[in-house]
Amino acid sequence: GIYNLVEPDTSDAVLEPKLRCIADTRADFVATGNPGCLMQIGAGLLRSGSTTRAVHPVDLLDAALSGSLSGSLSGSHNSSHINALNSAPNAPHHD
Repeated sequence: GIYNLVEPDTSDAVLEPKLRCIADTRADFVATGNPGCLMQIGAGLLRSGSTTRAVHPVDLLDAALSGSLSGSLSGSHNSSHINALNSAPNAPHHD
């Protein structure tokens, strides 16, 4: 929920190992259904300069079922659906 807002120091201490694990995977996306986790992980990825996007599992499933994830598996984020995922309100942007 709002743990990252009411306990920012503890939340950051919990976040750092998660970000390292995510970076080690070199994944294009990390999915979480918890809105607080989505915001915390997404913000952490953005602050760290990662190209990994935090997305909701339903958005990831939709992209996979529509076949628009194939380009992202090779590191390309050119498909229109992947771009839509990257511009979703809950996904961080890397400008």
